Amino acid sequence: MKENNPIILALDVQDLNQGLTLLKKLEGLIQKVKIGPGLFFQEGPLLLRQLQEKGFQVFLDLKLHDIPNTVSLAVRSAQKLGIWMLSIHLSGGRKMLKEAVKAASGSLLLAGITVLTSFDDQEIKTIGILSPVVKQIEVLAGLAEETGIRAIVASPLEAACLRKTWGEKMTIITPGIRLLTESKSELSNLKQDDQARVSTPLKAIQAGANYLVIGRPILESSDPRAAVASIFEEIQLERMRK
Repeated sequence: MKENNPIILALDVQDLNQGLTLLKKLEGLIQKVKIGPGLFFQEGPLLLRQLQEKGFQVFLDLKLHDIPNTVSLAVRSAQKLGIWMLSIHLSGGRKMLKEAVKAASGSLLLAGITVLTSFDDQEIKTIGILSPVVKQIEVLAGLAEETGIRAIVASPLEAACLRKTWGEKMTIITPGIRLLTESKSELSNLKQDDQARVSTPLKAIQAGANYLVIGRPILESSDPRAAVASIFEEIQLERMRK
């Protein structure tokens, strides 16, 4: 199951012990994990090595955004950690992205962040961007393609547009994944938490996503193993229909 499972578990937990306990429960189901700043700053590079030794592919989600030289140095350092994927803000601009691509030799995949899922069309105006979210994502995706970034992070709501534009050129990674429940059976009623643009695993896959970053729907589940298995089963059924 692990080999063709598109789920990237967002390991947004309090400490390493909590994370390892969860991963033990999910043994055989999850191969890819996302490590954000909270856990990385607490545990450091040793955490990444421990996960790799246990057979996990690590997506280090630090969302790099700085001057070109600083980002280049950071990417080179990340490269030495043997991670699978590293996130970088596309809004850092052409020069920064080109330097990052130069620094990312070997198998390291750079994932370009478009617009965070916490933004909607109103919120994005507060940082001076007057275009709708989807238009801004189109601009940044074009910048990614131009500079050699081959993976894009966007919400499930933009995945279909990105797939239509870029075909199989781009790997599409979608956070903002939420689950339907008996009490919330409509997409409009999905639990959003602090995210503004969300959808279900099935809708994301149907829209063309390659990977789904899923955190709270698994972390907060009373039975995380059953939650992962249910998501994967739904995805597999969709794949069989195609």
